[in-house]
Amino acid sequence: MIKIAIVENSEEDSTILGTFINRYSKENNVELELLNFENGVLFLKDYKSEYDIIFMDIDMPHMDGF
Repeated sequence: MIKIAIVENSEEDSTILGTFINRYSKENNVELELLNFENGVLFLKDYKSEYDIIFMDIDMPHMDGF
């Protein structure tokens, strides 16, 4: 199973990216777990090195994606 995090403050952008990821998963029979975070602070709050892929927004409030 591939574990993916999306860290994105725009709900619309997060939904679009999640839709593409889920489509890929279904078309290629790839099992994955997809988690969404509204910002970098929430993502890092209880962070553990458990994600295979992290999609990080660059421009977010409180903390940028860099």
